[in-house]
Amino acid sequence: SVVVCTRDRHDTIGQAIESIAQCDYPDFDIHIMDQSTTDGTKQIIDSITPKYAETCPIVYHHLDKAGLSRSYNAGMRVSNGDIIAFTDDDVIVPTDWVQKIVNAFQNDPQVALLYGQVCVPKSLEESVRQGVIVPALTFKNREAIHKGKTFKVFGMGANMAIRRTLLSSVEGFDEALGGGGPLRSAQDYDFSYRTYLTGKTILLEPSVWVDHYGTRTQDQWPLTLKNYGIGDGAFYAKH
Repeated sequence: SVVVCTRDRHDTIGQAIESIAQCDYPDFDIHIMDQSTTDGTKQIIDSITPKYAETCPIVYHHLDKAGLSRSYNAGMRVSNGDIIAFTDDDVIVPTDWVQKIVNAFQNDPQVALLYGQVCVPKSLEESVRQGVIVPALTFKNREAIHKGKTFKVFGMGANMAIRRTLLSSVEGFDEALGGGGPLRSAQDYDFSYRTYLTGKTILLEPSVWVDHYGTRTQDQWPLTLKNYGIGDGAFYAKH
């Protein structure tokens, strides 16, 4: 199952969902967890859903209360895939994205949580050179993180996946953390660290990548950093 959390991003949600629905894996579904304040996103999803009805079920859910962690948790409850992949409403994924996630979990039964690369699209490279900020996370080498190795704070929720069995020992995302919550960010760091404590493996897999179209201006970036800082401080204090 693929879970996409969204809030008032009707300008990008359509291309994100279509790119996922076009993945060549034979059996998966998509769950849209919408916290928007208008029906714009629902209208877009309703227009896309029939196009993929026979190959990839797209299920729309509306959540009345905002919060990224709350939305992740709701998405995990309503989906039923053995693997749950997460990406954002402002990305485009390649057609082999789902298959490569599945391969990574099949190749190592100890992998419980996976992070892939979040890349700057070629079409935005010039904008970045002009000062536009596109949050990204790239790396070249595959790495397994588990007990016996030092934990590292790493990964972006725009490209992650979990094995559903992990939820029997890590009870979802902390809803005080993350966008829309009182502590604003670091929900993925917290989830990752709690996974590490179970003794399961966190895999950093460079072959699993997405293009990120979410941009920030120079004026917007300080508030983003402030939110990251609040969440990071909460994460370290908690643990």
